[in-house]
Amino acid sequence: MPKRKHILILNIVSAISGAERSLLALLETIDVSKYNVTILLPQKENLFFQLHDRFNIKVLPLVNFRKSYSPFYILRTAFNLIWVSIAIARFIKKENIDIVIANSLKANVYTYILKTLTGIKTVCFVRDNISTKKIYRVLLSSNDQLVCVSEFIRKQIPNRRNNATVIYPAISMPRQVAKMYRIRQKLELTENIRLVAAIGQLTPWKNLMEFITIAELVLSKNQSVHFIIAGDAMTASDSVYKKKIERRIAESDFKKHFSMLGFRNDIESIFKQIDILVHCALREPFGRSVAEAMFYEKPVVAFDSGGPREITLPEVSGFLVQPGNLTDMANKVSLLLCDEKLRASMGKNGKAHIQQALNTDQTTFRIESILDALN
Repeated sequence: MPKRKHILILNIVSAISGAERSLLALLETIDVSKYNVTILLPQKENLFFQLHDRFNIKVLPLVNFRKSYSPFYILRTAFNLIWVSIAIARFIKKENIDIVIANSLKANVYTYILKTLTGIKTVCFVRDNISTKKIYRVLLSSNDQLVCVSEFIRKQIPNRRNNATVIYPAISMPRQVAKMYRIRQKLELTENIRLVAAIGQLTPWKNLMEFITIAELVLSKNQSVHFIIAGDAMTASDSVYKKKIERRIAESDFKKHFSMLGFRNDIESIFKQIDILVHCALREPFGRSVAEAMFYEKPVVAFDSGGPREITLPEVSGFLVQPGNLTDMANKVSLLLCDEKLRASMGKNGKAHIQQALNTDQTTFRIESILDALN
C-alpha cells in the first residue's frame, strides 16, 4: 500500500470566515487513506474546535499581518517570522511533512520562508486580490502550485503562470449542523415580513454602507421587509468599520428595519430562512456567500464583478448589476420581493447550478490530483 502523504495546512486565523469555510468543505471529503493531514493554527478558537476531533492540530502564534509603520510592530513581526518559521521547519523534518499548503496569501509568507529553509513542496490557495499587493505577488512565485478561487484571481497572477489553476471552492452541507436560529421569532417579525441579507466579514471592501443605502431605497416603497447583516469584524480596523455601520443604521429613518446578527456558527440556518441575498462587494475574489445562497435556493443580487460574475447565472439564478448602480440593485431587490414565483424559480436554478459546478467530489478530486503530482 502506498505511503500516505503528510500534508501540513497553514491557516493564519482561528476565526471562521469564507476561506475557513472553504477549507472545512475540502476537509470533509479529502481521502484520509491517502493523506495524513495536520493543520497549523494560531489559537484554540472556533476553527480549532471544529477540527481537533478529526485531524492533527498544531498551535503556533502565526501573525495575521497588517499594514503598520510602528517600529515595535515591525520588530515583533520580524521576530515572530523567524522563530515560528524555524519551529515549523523543525516540525516538518520531525514529522516527515511532504507538502505545505498556505490557505491564504498571508499564510504564504510563512510557506515562502519554509520553502527557502527546507525545499519543501508548497501549494497556495489564492483567495485574495493580489493586483495591488506587490509583495504577495513576489512571494507567490516560489510555490510549486497555485490554486485560484476564480478566473478573476488567476488573471492577477504575474504572467498567468502555468502552475496557476482555477478550482472553485466546493459548497456543501456542513458535517455538523447547529440548532436552528429562528430569525423571525428572535427579532419578533411576522411571517409576512421578507428577509434580505448581507452575509460576510464586516470589512470596508464588502461595501456594507452601500447595502444600507440599497435597503433604504427599497424601504422607501415597501416596508414589509427586514434587512439583516450577518458577520463580524476580524481585525482592529474592521472593528472601526463595524462601528461606522452601527452608527449609519442608528441614524437611518428605517433603523427598525435593520438587524446585525454578528458572527454566526449556524450560518446555514440563516441562509435557509432569508428570501434574498444582496452582495455589494466589488472585486470579490470568489463570493462564497453568493454561492451558498444559491445552494440554499435563494436568489442573489450582486454587482457584475469578480467572482460573482463567474458563479451567478444572470436572470436565471439572480441578477448581476452594473458596479455602483445602487438604484438598479434596489430595483432588482424590489422586483424579487414582489414576485414569489420568481424567487422560487431562481432559487431552484441556483441550487442546480451550484450542485453541478461547485460540488465537493469534483473540487476534491482536482485538488487531490495536484497533491498527487507533487513528488
